[in-house]
Amino acid sequence: MRSARFALPLLVLVAALSALLVLVLSRTSPHTPRPGDDAELRPGETAPGQSGTGALAAQNERRGLTEAQWRKARRESETADDAPPTRVPWVHRLLSPDAGTPLEEDAVRAWVEAGHTNVEDLLAARQAGGGSEFLQRALELFPKDPRVLFASTALKSTPEEQRERLERFKDAAPSNSLANYLSAWNEFKAGNPEKALEELAVATTKSEFNDYTAEAWENTEKLLLAHGMSDAEAKALSGSSLLLPHLAQLKEVTRGLLDVRAEALAAGDQAGAERITQLGLHLGQQLADGPGSMTLIGELVGLTLERIILRDVPPDTELPYLQKSAGEVLSTVDTRRASTRESSQTFETWVRGASEPEILEYFQRLKSESESAALRWIREQPSPPAPAP
Repeated sequence: MRSARFALPLLVLVAALSALLVLVLSRTSPHTPRPGDDAELRPGETAPGQSGTGALAAQNERRGLTEAQWRKARRESETADDAPPTRVPWVHRLLSPDAGTPLEEDAVRAWVEAGHTNVEDLLAARQAGGGSEFLQRALELFPKDPRVLFASTALKSTPEEQRERLERFKDAAPSNSLANYLSAWNEFKAGNPEKALEELAVATTKSEFNDYTAEAWENTEKLLLAHGMSDAEAKALSGSSLLLPHLAQLKEVTRGLLDVRAEALAAGDQAGAERITQLGLHLGQQLADGPGSMTLIGELVGLTLERIILRDVPPDTELPYLQKSAGEVLSTVDTRRASTRESSQTFETWVRGASEPEILEYFQRLKSESESAALRWIREQPSPPAPAP
């Protein structure tokens, strides 16, 4: 997948603290959304979790063929490889490294040039494989749309450029705490920790945390349906192409909190250090248990952020706002992480033998509830028959 998609096919964790989070963001299961975007990369680089060669192979395969010929050839090549067999042919595509780029760039560009230029169309074009040019175009045409401004944080920019767009994001979505969390990320990057803490404090006063994942999925699904995919294939691949740049950015916020907490403790400011710990836990809970937990990768990152912010807190420290000790919270986090890791291995085994209606049901549940809920549904089903080799 291109960077971190979601489908929410999804993924893993490691032991070392910083390495752990990097892996969670890049090593996702086939239905895991992408944490970043190619707009952040230099020429020749590939995003975490993305196979550049897989994407190039798809583009070369398409050249000179009609859409129908290309799709037929793609499916034939997918069913002819050495991977374990699948009951539904296009599932090979879902499980492949280039699942995050479901359409070839020329096809996306032709679709946009045919008149699909509203904000939803341009963001879907960017997600489906069209690249950052469509995000740049959306920024020019819809400079105050919160979905566009959120997506624009993935672009390479100076702190001043980011700050200007993030201020517009806060104005356009005043109840969305994610705008403040991302402003804190930018202020930490710019070397303004006090301003970052102010943004985090404001974020805790807001009940909404909207990363626009559901809308992005829906809009990209419509684009893929327009290109002849079945309902199940469009739903699955649009999920696998989801971009989630904010997961890596929120990881940087947690790193910034660790630094300022260390300074507070060195200065003897225990109360300040405890407040910083509370800010970090609140952020992690937005992903682990709150609106950011729709995808398994979001839930995993949230749990990891909670663990990181508590790593230097004595286990017997009482956390009044949680009515638990730090050790009790860590124990719960570790149990959930182990369970989630196990759950993430369920999908690939199941989907290889699942029928198309079953796959459609899985993704519908994922969209309407969460990936964890959809995986629980899988575990409650009878084991599908093994696909014929």
